[in-house]
Amino acid sequence: MKRTNVLVVDDQEDFRVPLVKRLQKRNFTVRGVQKGWAALEMMAEDPADVVLLDLRLQDMDGLDMLQMLKQSHPATQVVVLTGYASLESAQTAQRLGALDYLMKPGNLDEILSKINEAVLSDARSDFSQA
Repeated sequence: MKRTNVLVVDDQEDFRVPLVKRLQKRNFTVRGVQKGWAALEMMAEDPADVVLLDLRLQDMDGLDMLQMLKQSHPATQVVVLTGYASLESAQTAQRLGALDYLMKPGNLDEILSKINEAVLSDARSDFSQA
């Protein structure tokens, strides 16, 4: 069975690095990156199944990145993680195709649940197209 490929996009190293390590221990293939443009380059070379995306990045707005991700990789599931939640950004994220919108730092079990939900959603989509 293929391991789920996860990309963590967050400019806060003290959040990103531990999350990457925790997900790797749970047998996911995980990469972490701090900038949006670098994440888009990684996705062009090796698309992730699931992207955990911060809304506030050093080099771009997370909602702009979400829109670019969904345009170039519509099958990739995106879970937005933010420390600056608002109803407006949550609604925009969902309209742009985010699977969900979670508050940082987030509970690891909740993040794992969303990754699994994303994988199951993708599998159902594959099954219905077969």
